[in-house]
Amino acid sequence: MRDRVSEKIDQILKGHIGEPLKGKRDYKKVRIGKYRLIYSDKEKCKIVLVKLSHRETVYDELDRLLN
Repeated sequence: MRDRVSEKIDQILKGHIGEPLKGKRDYKKVRIGKYRLIYSDKEKCKIVLVKLSHRETVYDELDRLLN
């Protein structure tokens, strides 16, 4: 799992992946199997990894974190 996450982070840094999150305009998601990596790239030259969690719980956890 660590290698898959590392690979996805490298792709994020290169700007190749990431889908916008519905209702969260400053955040994007990346699929890693049954997990989702949530991140923000709203600041130029800076990526903030916000949450990595199972797809069934990640969005509820993100709402709690941001509110």
